[in-house]
Amino acid sequence: MEISIHQLLSSYCQELNESWVKHTTRIVDNQVSYETLRPFIEKFREAEQDGYDFQLVYCPFELLDKSHPGTHFEEKMVEEGSWSDITIINKMREESKTNNWLPIDAPLVRLRNEKLKLKTGSYLQGYVLQNGPFFASKNSSTILVYCMMGSVGHEISLISILYSKQIEDEKSKSC
Repeated sequence: MEISIHQLLSSYCQELNESWVKHTTRIVDNQVSYETLRPFIEKFREAEQDGYDFQLVYCPFELLDKSHPGTHFEEKMVEEGSWSDITIINKMREESKTNNWLPIDAPLVRLRNEKLKLKTGSYLQGYVLQNGPFFASKNSSTILVYCMMGSVGHEISLISILYSKQIEDEKSKSC
């Protein structure tokens, strides 16, 4: 059986997520122990050595846009989310078009988008804390890292791990 590049990328994401979730359970607020994160860091370094790039993502829409189809979080989000606000706004847009109330269409679109962003961001915070922040990208060499977890300890740990190699490289160049 042939393994596609996307399957390999998805597998790396799954391994990283499992390791992240397992080793970050002790992160509370701003109390971070990199010693407990060492097994995750080793798994992360392995992915880096295998040539994967990591891209931080803060906007839920950007994650939706850049993630590879089939990551299943979108389906779960729609199943679990309350989308009645969006339905009401969409119905009001239809009514405004029928009645030729054109000036309210743009504000309704903006309201819908902001509600979508809020609901999607809220869902993703819980999702990444439970399942991990790593997502397969449409670009087969990039792993997306959703960094809005609602826990500053988790977010700072993740950012510092992602950029620690770059910091080390810059220090070695200056010596």
